[in-house]
Amino acid sequence: TLVEQFAGVINEDECEKFIQRAAERVLADTQDENHEDSKFLEVEEAQSTSEVVDLASIHSKVEVALQGLAEGSSASSATQRAALIAFTNSEASMRSAPAFLQAEIYSALAMIELNENKASFESVESLVNAAEQISAEAKKEGIGAPQVSFPAIAARARLKLRIRANEYNITFEDHAKCIFEYEEGKAKSSELSLRAVLASVVVSDWERACNFSLDLLKSKSDIHGKEDLKTLGREICVEVIDSINFGLVDERYVNTLSEFSNERLIRDCFTHEKVKKKNITGMVFDESDKYKNLQIVREKYTLFIERTDLVILGMGKDGHTASIFPDDEGSKTAYESSEKTIFNTNAPDHPQDRITCSMDLICSAQTIILFISGMDKWQVLNDKTKKLPIHEVMKRRSDINIFYSKA
Repeated sequence: TLVEQFAGVINEDECEKFIQRAAERVLADTQDENHEDSKFLEVEEAQSTSEVVDLASIHSKVEVALQGLAEGSSASSATQRAALIAFTNSEASMRSAPAFLQAEIYSALAMIELNENKASFESVESLVNAAEQISAEAKKEGIGAPQVSFPAIAARARLKLRIRANEYNITFEDHAKCIFEYEEGKAKSSELSLRAVLASVVVSDWERACNFSLDLLKSKSDIHGKEDLKTLGREICVEVIDSINFGLVDERYVNTLSEFSNERLIRDCFTHEKVKKKNITGMVFDESDKYKNLQIVREKYTLFIERTDLVILGMGKDGHTASIFPDDEGSKTAYESSEKTIFNTNAPDHPQDRITCSMDLICSAQTIILFISGMDKWQVLNDKTKKLPIHEVMKRRSDINIFYSKA
């Protein structure tokens, strides 16, 4: 399948070599591989001293591909495919790339193939395994790898969903019919909901997949054969959510088990342990040194600094939002900084030590939603003569979505 898919881009030998490299990477013994790496590197340096590996360029191509995949655009990701394959087929290039980039390349290629009509699940499995193995080895050896590889998680989730769709005989050809029947039909059975979810997965329409999965959970639990579709709906929702990464806009500098912890509050919103453990990145990692903790958070939030799709905000009666407060020096820095980063701030009440995204990072999100309740907060929100932190958000983002309730 890969040979057919990449026809005109790479030849058959290169394609076989590509699949072989992915499979070998998973099965190879780490020590032997490290030994062989050093020998290969010596030979390659002697044979190809003029070769220059442009890591910045390939990283940019990976980011474009991953963004296209996240947005459901197979065209924008597929245009990067040839460069990524050529990169993986170069021993010198792959050895010069950091572990996280290697994992992202394999993950991107796996998801690009899943967008194809006749995707080879065996080949995709090899690519995803390679990405996961690289990340696991790098983390174990402590060589600067991220805590988790989000692209690898997304690739694994999409593979599971496509296999699920294949089990239900949902193909590219009938996806439109499945979705049409669901959206136009008045009676939405669990069976119809399930097929609509999987049909959306087949064409990488993740917005529909999420919406239909929620409908599947809300539907009455009926039995199809021996399978409880509501249970299956939960599993599919988890697999869809596996493609979403959650971070915090702000946090109190407390233990993550504390009643004041935002991270604990958010994790409690999810009932499935898999989502609780994998998809949520908190802001407290070092409880003994808040400045060292800040550096760790900044490193771990690189993903959100590079791209944030949705920010959900609240607001205090003093007009603060996130943990950017009036009359606080740390908040002033977070307010005025032109950097998309994280800062320590101080609140006027307990717990005083806070961590927050900067105003620039918050306002860089594709969509911003503000939830407030109570007339007193509504009056503060509309009194823009005070120039409070929430007013700065509204000034920078006139497209903010505000949801208000009286109680």
